Amino acid sequence: MKITMKQAGAGLSIKGAFEDFAVSQMAKGVSDKTVKTYYAYFRPIGKHLDTSLTFDVLKQTDLDRMIVSMRKSGLAHNSISSYLRVFRTFLNWCAGQGYISISYPSIREARRSSATAERQRTIRKRPMWSMNCPVKRFSVR
Repeated sequence: MKITMKQAGAGLSIKGAFEDFAVSQMAKGVSDKTVKTYYAYFRPIGKHLDTSLTFDVLKQTDLDRMIVSMRKSGLAHNSISSYLRVFRTFLNWCAGQGYISISYPSIREARRSSATAERQRTIRKRPMWSMNCPVKRFSVR
Protein backbone atom coordinates (compact mmCIF):
# COMPACT_ATOMS: atom_id res chain seq x y z
CA MET A 1 0.00 0.00 0.00
CA LYS A 2 1.36 3.41 -0.92
CA ILE A 3 0.13 6.50 0.93
CA THR A 4 0.77 10.00 -0.38
CA MET A 5 -0.24 13.25 1.24
CA LYS A 6 -2.67 15.62 -0.44
CA GLN A 7 -2.89 19.35 0.16
CA ALA A 8 -6.18 19.05 2.09
CA GLY A 9 -4.50 17.13 4.91
CA ALA A 10 -1.30 19.15 5.14
CA GLY A 11 -0.10 19.35 8.72
CA LEU A 12 -2.85 17.07 10.04
CA SER A 13 -1.63 14.42 12.47
CA ILE A 14 -2.84 10.83 12.33
CA LYS A 15 -4.42 11.27 15.77
CA GLY A 16 -6.20 14.48 14.70
CA ALA A 17 -7.51 12.83 11.56
CA PHE A 18 -8.71 9.87 13.64
CA GLU A 19 -10.70 12.23 15.87
CA ASP A 20 -12.30 13.71 12.72
CA PHE A 21 -13.00 10.16 11.51
CA ALA A 22 -14.73 9.21 14.77
CA VAL A 23 -16.88 12.36 14.73
CA SER A 24 -17.86 11.76 11.10
CA GLN A 25 -18.82 8.17 11.88
CA MET A 26 -21.04 9.34 14.76
CA ALA A 27 -22.63 11.96 12.49
CA LYS A 28 -23.19 9.28 9.86
CA GLY A 29 -25.17 7.24 12.37
CA VAL A 30 -22.70 4.49 13.15
CA SER A 31 -23.57 2.89 16.49
CA ASP A 32 -21.84 4.05 19.67
CA LYS A 33 -20.50 0.54 20.18
CA THR A 34 -18.77 0.62 16.79
CA VAL A 35 -17.20 4.01 17.51
CA LYS A 36 -16.00 2.72 20.90
CA THR A 37 -14.50 -0.27 19.09
CA TYR A 38 -12.68 2.10 16.72
CA TYR A 39 -11.18 3.91 19.71
CA ALA A 40 -10.35 0.64 21.46
CA TYR A 41 -8.53 -0.63 18.37
CA PHE A 42 -6.78 2.67 17.69
CA ARG A 43 -5.20 2.71 21.18
CA PRO A 44 -2.94 -0.34 20.52
CA ILE A 45 -2.00 1.12 17.14
CA GLY A 46 -0.85 4.24 19.01
CA LYS A 47 1.49 2.10 21.11
CA HIS A 48 3.25 0.86 18.00
CA LEU A 49 3.00 3.88 15.69
CA ASP A 50 3.66 7.51 16.53
CA THR A 51 0.19 8.97 15.93
CA SER A 52 1.50 12.51 16.30
CA LEU A 53 3.14 12.07 12.88
CA THR A 54 1.56 13.93 10.02
CA PHE A 55 0.58 12.07 6.89
CA ASP A 56 3.26 13.84 4.86
CA VAL A 57 6.02 12.11 6.88
CA LEU A 58 4.27 8.73 7.25
CA LYS A 59 5.94 6.08 5.11
CA GLN A 60 5.30 2.43 4.34
CA THR A 61 8.30 1.52 6.50
CA ASP A 62 6.54 3.13 9.49
CA LEU A 63 3.54 0.87 8.91
CA ASP A 64 5.78 -2.17 8.47
CA ARG A 65 7.60 -1.34 11.72
CA MET A 66 4.24 -0.98 13.45
CA ILE A 67 3.22 -4.49 12.38
CA VAL A 68 6.59 -5.97 13.39
CA SER A 69 6.35 -4.22 16.76
CA MET A 70 2.86 -5.64 17.29
CA ARG A 71 4.12 -9.14 16.52
CA LYS A 72 7.14 -8.79 18.80
CA SER A 73 4.96 -7.56 21.66
CA GLY A 74 3.10 -10.87 21.58
CA LEU A 75 -0.23 -9.72 20.17
CA ALA A 76 -2.23 -12.54 18.61
CA HIS A 77 -2.48 -12.70 14.84
CA ASN A 78 -6.26 -12.16 14.98
CA SER A 79 -5.83 -9.07 17.17
CA ILE A 80 -3.32 -7.56 14.76
CA SER A 81 -5.67 -8.30 11.85
CA SER A 82 -8.56 -6.62 13.65
CA TYR A 83 -6.48 -3.53 14.45
CA LEU A 84 -5.28 -3.30 10.85
CA ARG A 85 -8.82 -3.70 9.52
CA VAL A 86 -9.95 -0.67 11.54
CA PHE A 87 -6.82 1.25 10.52
CA ARG A 88 -7.52 0.46 6.86
CA THR A 89 -11.10 1.71 7.29
CA PHE A 90 -9.70 4.90 8.77
CA LEU A 91 -7.18 5.32 5.92
CA ASN A 92 -9.90 4.78 3.33
CA TRP A 93 -11.98 7.47 5.05
CA CYS A 94 -8.93 9.80 4.94
CA ALA A 95 -8.62 9.14 1.22
CA GLY A 96 -12.31 9.91 0.77
CA GLN A 97 -11.83 13.22 2.58
CA GLY A 98 -8.93 14.09 0.29
CA TYR A 99 -6.31 13.99 3.07
CA ILE A 100 -4.30 11.22 1.43
CA SER A 101 -4.11 9.15 -1.70
CA ILE A 102 -3.86 5.37 -1.34
CA SER A 103 -2.70 2.89 -3.92
CA TYR A 104 -2.95 -0.78 -3.06
CA PRO A 105 -0.61 -3.42 -4.49
CA SER A 106 -1.92 -5.49 -7.35
CA ILE A 107 -3.59 -8.79 -6.51
CA ARG A 108 -0.61 -10.72 -7.83
CA GLU A 109 1.77 -8.94 -5.46
CA ALA A 110 -0.53 -9.53 -2.50
CA ARG A 111 -1.06 -13.26 -3.11
CA ARG A 112 0.26 -15.85 -0.73
CA SER A 113 3.30 -17.83 -1.70
CA SER A 114 2.59 -20.84 -3.89
CA ALA A 115 3.82 -23.20 -1.13
CA THR A 116 1.26 -21.81 1.30
CA ALA A 117 -1.49 -21.98 -1.32
CA GLU A 118 -0.53 -25.58 -2.12
CA ARG A 119 -0.68 -26.50 1.57
CA GLN A 120 -4.14 -24.95 1.86
CA ARG A 121 -5.37 -26.96 -1.12
CA THR A 122 -3.98 -30.16 0.45
CA ILE A 123 -5.70 -29.48 3.77
CA ARG A 124 -9.03 -28.83 2.06
CA LYS A 125 -8.83 -32.15 0.19
CA ARG A 126 -8.28 -34.25 3.34
CA PRO A 127 -11.30 -35.87 4.91
CA MET A 128 -12.13 -34.44 8.34
CA TRP A 129 -11.33 -37.66 10.20
CA SER A 130 -7.75 -37.64 8.88
CA MET A 131 -7.02 -34.36 10.69
CA ASN A 132 -7.43 -35.92 14.13
CA CYS A 133 -10.40 -33.68 14.86
CA PRO A 134 -12.29 -34.59 18.01
CA VAL A 135 -15.63 -34.53 16.22
CA LYS A 136 -18.35 -36.70 17.71
CA ARG A 137 -20.50 -38.59 15.28
CA PHE A 138 -24.21 -38.35 15.80
CA SER A 139 -26.83 -40.41 14.12
CA VAL A 140 -30.03 -38.78 12.97
CA ARG A 141 -33.18 -40.83 13.49
